[in-house]
Amino acid sequence: MVRFAAAVGVLAVLVVASLVWAAERPRQRAPERPTTEPTRLAKGSVTTRAIRNNTIQLRDLRRPLRRLVREPGPPGRDGEDGQDGLDGDDGEEGLDGEDGEDGEDGVSGYEVVRKTTEVPADQASASDEVDCPGDKVVVGGGALPSSDNQVARFNVAFTGPQDDNSGWQASVTRAGPGPWTLRVQAICTYLTPER
Repeated sequence: MVRFAAAVGVLAVLVVASLVWAAERPRQRAPERPTTEPTRLAKGSVTTRAIRNNTIQLRDLRRPLRRLVREPGPPGRDGEDGQDGLDGDDGEEGLDGEDGEDGEDGVSGYEVVRKTTEVPADQASASDEVDCPGDKVVVGGGALPSSDNQVARFNVAFTGPQDDNSGWQASVTRAGPGPWTLRVQAICTYLTPER
C-alpha cells in the first residue's frame, strides 16, 4: 500500500512538472515568407538609433524629402561655425605663354676716365674737362681739387657734363698759398639708342 501511494505521488509530480514546462515553453513562430508588399510601420516606431549607416538611400525617400536633402540647410545660430563644404574640382591648367624676345643691353662698357692737372701757386682758379673714349657717353662725373698745404681752401664753382654728353667739365677756385692739383673724372658707357 505504501509503495502504491509513493508511485502515485511520483506520477502526479511528473504530470504537474510536464504541464508547467509546456505552459512556460516559448512558442516557436512559423518562418516568415518573403513578400513584395511594402511594409507599413507605425509612426514613430523607427528612430534614428535603429537605422544603420548606408541602409537608407536617397531613392528610398519621397520626392519632397529628396529635394529637402539636396538643398542646403538654414544658417546656423550666431557664434556657431557651419560644416565645411566639399572641395571643388581642380581647374584645368592654362596654356604656357610664348617666350618674349631678348632685349638689348641698356648699359655696357662701363668705364671711369680721369684727368689730373697740376696748377701753379700763383693761379687761384682752374677749369678742365675730360672726354669719354670713342662713342661712349658720360653718365656721371666730378671734380677733386687737392693741395699739400693744409690751410688751402677750395670752392667748386661748376661741375657737370659737357653740352654733347661726351665728357665731364669742372671749374674750381682756391684760397691759400702753394701749388695745387685739379682732378676731373667722367663715368662713361655705351647706351642703347631709343627706338
